[in-house]
Amino acid sequence: QNTLWDWASAGYVLAEMYVPEALKGTIKDDPQHHYVYLTHNTAPEDRHRYVNQVIHYIYEDGTPAHEDYNGKTLHFAQTGTKDLVTGKITWDGEWTPGQSFEIVKSPEIENYVTDRLEVGPYDITVTNDNYGTNLDKEDWVVYKAQIKETSRDKVVTQVIHYVYEDGSPAKPDHVSVNLVFTQTGIKNMVTSEEIWDGE
Repeated sequence: QNTLWDWASAGYVLAEMYVPEALKGTIKDDPQHHYVYLTHNTAPEDRHRYVNQVIHYIYEDGTPAHEDYNGKTLHFAQTGTKDLVTGKITWDGEWTPGQSFEIVKSPEIENYVTDRLEVGPYDITVTNDNYGTNLDKEDWVVYKAQIKETSRDKVVTQVIHYVYEDGSPAKPDHVSVNLVFTQTGIKNMVTSEEIWDGE
C-alpha cells in the first residue's frame, strides 16, 4: 500500500493516474514506475468597482450655496479565474456594460446666476486598463450675484413768474416742457449696490 502526496492541499487536481497500482499492488523486485499526472486547480474570482458622482454648489468665495448633489452609485463587476497553485488571477470575464450619470440641472437661487446650468451626462465604462484609476465624477458649480441694467431720470422744469412791483401776479406763469435726462447703470441684485457708469 502506498500513500500518495496530498496534492489537493497544494492546489492541484488529479489529471490522470497511469496505473491504479500507484495506490495498491504487489511489490516486485524490479523497480516499478507509476506516473500520476496533476494539473493546477482553479477557482472563480470576482472583483467590483463602484463609481460615485458629487456636485458641489458654491458661491464665488467658496462657501456653500446649496446642498451637494450625490448621484446614484454605479456598480461594475468582472469575473476571473484564480490559479490555486501560483495564486495568479486571470481577469478574462466581461465587465458589466457601460452605465451613465444623467444630466443634473443646477438649482436656481434667487438673485444669483450660475456658470453651469447643468452638469453631465457622463458615460462610464470600466475596463481592465482603467480599473485602477479614479473614475468618480466631482464637479463644482459657481454662483455669482446677478447683475441687471438699471436707469435713473432727472427732470428739469423751467417756470417764469410775471409780477408787478408789489409782487402781485401780472400774467400767468410760464411753465416749460419738462426736460428729462436719463442715465443707465448696473445693479448688484444681492447687495443692491448701483454703479452709474452710463452717459
